[in-house]
Amino acid sequence: MLIAKTWMQRGMPVIALAAACGCATAAPVAQTADPVASPPPTSTVAMSPFDGVYTGVSQRLSGDATAGCPDGGPVSITVSAGRFHYPWKLHQTFDVRIAANGAFAGNAGNITAQADKHMMVVPVMQGRVTGAHLAGEFGTRWCSYRYEATRN
Repeated sequence: MLIAKTWMQRGMPVIALAAACGCATAAPVAQTADPVASPPPTSTVAMSPFDGVYTGVSQRLSGDATAGCPDGGPVSITVSAGRFHYPWKLHQTFDVRIAANGAFAGNAGNITAQADKHMMVVPVMQGRVTGAHLAGEFGTRWCSYRYEATRN
């Protein structure tokens, strides 16, 4: 079948190939004179009214550098299909889904952050998208941030 397909792509009738190899079948395969390229596949990812790239800044609310809480700074959040991922610490990323009303919340998975010698906590992120504005907070109670960003 692969050979027949290759011959058809070169414009040679399959029936000639079948006759040449002695393996002709009763029904010849129809050939189109001018093959038309098929349209590109459509995406199966559902679009969301919140999709886009949001840029802004984060500001540290609690903790300090000695506690392992770096300063805030520029943020860039790409929302696709109403979801985004945001890095927290090494090997930790927030997985966030935005609800239809613009509210969102997520955590950094099942990985906990050490708060002190005897306690582990799961970092969380929460906030809301209103129009082209995305704002919220993330972190733990010992090391937290506020962020604001605008869709470009």
